[in-house]
Amino acid sequence: MLLSALLGTLGSVSLMAQSTNVYSLNAVGYVTVSIPPGYSILSCPLIASPDNTLNTILNASNGAFSGLKFYGWNLSAASYYPSASATATKWAAGGGTNTLNPGQAAFVFNPDTTNMTATFVGNRSVRFLDELHSRWSKYFTP
Repeated sequence: MLLSALLGTLGSVSLMAQSTNVYSLNAVGYVTVSIPPGYSILSCPLIASPDNTLNTILNASNGAFSGLKFYGWNLSAASYYPSASATATKWAAGGGTNTLNPGQAAFVFNPDTTNMTATFVGNRSVRFLDELHSRWSKYFTP
């Protein structure tokens, strides 16, 4: 009898938690992308936290991206980053500090015979949308 009372209480608490709306001032979301075998172009459309380095957006610590190679563009140096390779536990040779910000793209190479799945989590890029609006709004104002 005590067990059924406890389960009934827990059930009502979970219903209350599910019916409570949670709001955020930021538009937070996620994007899941399949990386097929071979070469692909990859982009992260979100601003990740704390940054958009490979260590954050393609965390290699669980082995999910083992063997993946990253060929990104270093915007500040106006040249390609040295190619970065993911091992079973990390990005080799400091490659985890390479960035992939919203609006940027990079080539990746998946050596496996199956797709790898990347899930990007973060905020949408308001700066990109504001920039787009400021450049094009003068042509489309009523």
